[in-house]
Amino acid sequence: MLDYIFQLVSKVEFHVGAQNIRSQIAMERLGAKKIAEREVAYFGESNRLNFVYEIDKVDWYNMILRICGHIIKLIRFD
Repeated sequence: MLDYIFQLVSKVEFHVGAQNIRSQIAMERLGAKKIAEREVAYFGESNRLNFVYEIDKVDWYNMILRICGHIIKLIRFD
């Protein structure tokens, strides 16, 4: 999905709840950087703190290249 969106834009933002530790870990594993914290109003509920993560197109493709390099090392026959 990110490969597709990066054909159109150079940066993608994700908003993750401050209590959602699993999604925060997932964002960091994808190479996203935490760039902000924002209070978000939800209909019929009190405001909640969200963290804003960003993935840059160049950083994304560099990460993909690193992963491919690791895979090649793992399957190389000596």
